[in-house]
Amino acid sequence: DIMAVSKYNSKFVSSLSTTLQLVLEFPSTSNVSFKPVTLDSMRLLEFKLVRAYHALPPALYSQAHSHLLRMVSSLMLDGPTTSLLPKLLHSDDVSLGPWGIGLDGVEEALLEAFEPVGLDASVVWTAKPEFASFATIKATNVRVVDVSVQLFAVLFVAQSDKNRLQLLTHVNQCIKDATTNTTRASMQTNAMCSMFLITKQLSRSRTPVGKGEVLTAIQKFIHPFIADADTALRRASCEALGMLCRSEGDSVTNNLVRSIAELVKKPAKDVMPSARAGA
Repeated sequence: DIMAVSKYNSKFVSSLSTTLQLVLEFPSTSNVSFKPVTLDSMRLLEFKLVRAYHALPPALYSQAHSHLLRMVSSLMLDGPTTSLLPKLLHSDDVSLGPWGIGLDGVEEALLEAFEPVGLDASVVWTAKPEFASFATIKATNVRVVDVSVQLFAVLFVAQSDKNRLQLLTHVNQCIKDATTNTTRASMQTNAMCSMFLITKQLSRSRTPVGKGEVLTAIQKFIHPFIADADTALRRASCEALGMLCRSEGDSVTNNLVRSIAELVKKPAKDVMPSARAGA
């Protein structure tokens, strides 16, 4: 039975690898003009492929890691803002926000959603638990970003320190090179969401990143968001730093507590309200 399962897994991964090569050969949408139905089909194939890989242990497809990281990092940084972040935050802190938009806001959002979507075949419908009688639109390009954020986190943890540092440098450079504030904000949210998932994995397994450039780079990326004006990003940063402390131990925890204590001790006029809230 074990041999049969292993053989099936090998065939399945081989099929995924073939599909991955096909997706990687897609021409850039910025260079080629596609019909909407073609774009929808491309996005749907990317979503199904990334989700399939995410469902498997990374060790089964280790030879595909570099190609997958290239693909999911591009999808994560070039796509719209992920919808995952609010759902990942600890439910005990829900009173801190971001808060629901209310019934009137849901109705307004639904009405607005119909206009740009039109007859988009890629749109799927899901029901929010708090508004079970209302349907909310979630387009495939957002779903692609969601699964890409998740797979990037899984693959990041499976990499060597050298590769981890290269990935962090690449993400930071892409955010720095963003041409508009809107694009930069989406990149930051998506990357922070993936970093949240990375620290969550490390915390659960009690696996330290270890001393060195990688740990420093992770902290430098996460720490500034504790002062972000966006409540979700601020909460994600705080939770991620907490999980990092859990996986790294006393040294990181003590340094973080000291830096936060210094921030809190400053006069209120010298500290942004968002930074004080994060601390």
